[in-house]
Formats: sequence, structure tokens, C-alpha cells
Amino acid sequence: MAASLASHVKGLETLLKKSGGGGRDGKDAIAKIKLHVIRRHAFAGPQGLRSPQHREEARLARRGLEIGCVLCVRNKDMAAFEKNFSQLSPYYAKEDDAPSDNLTTTVLGLNLLRLLTEKRLPEFHSALERISFKVRESEKNVAFPVRLERFLQAGDFSQFFKASKKLPNPEFGAFMEPLVHSAREEIVSCCAEAYADIKMNELQGMMGLEGNPELARDYVRRLGSDRARVDNDGVARFTRQSNQQKDAQGERNASKKDISAWVLAKQSLLYATELERIV
Repeated sequence: MAASLASHVKGLETLLKKSGGGGRDGKDAIAKIKLHVIRRHAFAGPQGLRSPQHREEARLARRGLEIGCVLCVRNKDMAAFEKNFSQLSPYYAKEDDAPSDNLTTTVLGLNLLRLLTEKRLPEFHSALERISFKVRESEKNVAFPVRLERFLQAGDFSQFFKASKKLPNPEFGAFMEPLVHSAREEIVSCCAEAYADIKMNELQGMMGLEGNPELARDYVRRLGSDRARVDNDGVARFTRQSNQQKDAQGERNASKKDISAWVLAKQSLLYATELERIV
């Protein structure tokens, strides 16, 4: 069985060296690896799970799942990435399975970037707590999303945009466009609340769009004609919302989300579980 597993992993390694996401061949190989792991744990017994053969199979399965995570990101299939990463978590929980190579730290970094992009900050910090301090500080693939999160939380967008242009790993590129887009939207939204007007060249500098004035104008227009406009004199002018308008907008957003009681309860239980895991 180990030979068959090694063959599947070798096939995935070949796909990883290529620029694409592996297609059907990659998905089939990952599915076979998962099936192998399930069968092994179901029928091996306590002694079998401690055998040298099992340890080798676990190493191969972990590598196969890690490659699967990278291929999922290349395919922009975040749902599949999340499933693969959740199956990797037991391997990462063991001290002897601490990050030891570039592939492992790449996957850890990709997971942190995914959570940051999806604005799942409680889960981001929970995932970060499960990574040793040494790895967080010394491994560039893990340190990079940590720095980005710190810049965003501090509102230091200048440093954020500088860092976003210096990727330590080409696999991270899939997450940078949505992250940068979200940061620019946040800047325009904050300016609309803080200023009655602002020169477009200043706003472009804040958004890291010094050489792209038309894109900066597009971000302003997205606020809506009732809230923002760009005049011919190169000044963005904002109309602040009244408290009643904000309340009405909040109610509309809440009605769109339609968050039911059981979803909130599920989230509360998830946070409690993560907190218990951290403590």
C-alpha cells in the first residue's frame, strides 16, 4: 500500500512543478490519497498505527495533501483548499510533524492569507496560535501574512501596499489582488467619513495608485453618486450619511444576510472551541 501511495504523491509532485492546477489528474490523485488514509486508519489497529510503515505512509499522505492545497489555490478552489487543509491539521498538531520544509510553510502561509482575505480574523488568530513562535518569526512564508495583517489592523496602508509587491512566494499571488482591492475600498470608505473633500492625487497616494488615476476614480464612484463624486478640478467630494441613513443601510444589509439563530449559535460554539484549543 505504501508503494501505491508513493506513486500518487510522485504524480502530484510532477504536477506541482508545472504552472497549472493539475486538472482532473490532480483531483483523482488527491482523492486516492484520502481514501488510502481512511482505509489505513480504519483497519490498521493500534499497533499498526505506531509501526514504521504507518509513519512513512503518514509522511507521504501529508505531502500529498500539502501539494493538493497548493494545486487548489492555483485552481482558485478555496472550498477544496479548506477541506484539504482541515485534513492536514492532525499532522501539524504533532510536535514531530512541525514545519520542516518550504512546502509545509507555503501551505501554512496560504491558509493564513485565505483567512485574511475572507476577513475571518478570529480563525486567522486561532490558526496563528497553532503555529510555533519560532516558525512565525523565522519562516518568511508564515511571517508575510502576519505582517500584512498587522499593517491592515494598524491602518498602515502605505506599508501594506509596499509589502504586497514583494511576495516571498509566487503561490501567494492568488490572494493579493482581492486583499489589495479590499484595502483600497476601506481607504475610500474611511475618507468619505473623515473628509468633505480631498484632492485625488492625495487619495491616489493613499491607495498606492499614483500612476493610475482612472482606477482611483472608479473606487470613488463605487460609493455611489449620492455619496461621492470626482469634479473636473481633480477633487473628490463626499456627502456624509446621516445617522438615520446609516441605520437604514445597516438594516438593509442585515436583511440581505438573513443570519438565523442557529448560524449564530454555530459560530459561538466554533469560537468557544477555538478558544479552548488555544488555552
